[in-house]
Amino acid sequence: MAVGLVSVLAALWAGLVRQLRTAIRPLIVGLLGLLVVVDVIHLIGIAGGVEGGSILGRAISIGYASMAAWILAAVSAVLWIRGRDDALYLTTFAAGLMTLVGGIADVGIMSKSAVVFLWAGDVARWSVALTLGLGIGLVIAAVLLTRPEQTAVTPTIHVDP
Repeated sequence: MAVGLVSVLAALWAGLVRQLRTAIRPLIVGLLGLLVVVDVIHLIGIAGGVEGGSILGRAISIGYASMAAWILAAVSAVLWIRGRDDALYLTTFAAGLMTLVGGIADVGIMSKSAVVFLWAGDVARWSVALTLGLGIGLVIAAVLLTRPEQTAVTPTIHVDP
């Protein structure tokens, strides 16, 4: 009786994990896209707040790591849409890189009254806060999802005659 109950619970758990992996894909793609948009706004704001040269030139010179993360995020989104679990690793790396470059590296602006930024200082602070929240959340979600799927195992009972 107990063995049967454990087997049923294990099968239900495996089915739930499999459905969760499938259901969470669009959410992760959407959040990853939002993180890229916020990071683009942040980089343009920083590049536009500095004088000299074009905004695009400054953005490329200071934002090459962010741009690499955007490309990785795009590839990751394509892999998610195709149902490939190896998207988890790219999601972790892209979100982690954006979190480091656009969040942790700029966290100091949260306590400053004047910020070198194209738009208002509040936009800079919000972009850093969103980058930290979305980035850390996506990294944690991707790491948790990298655990292999549980498969139902039916225990075998040997009875000696």
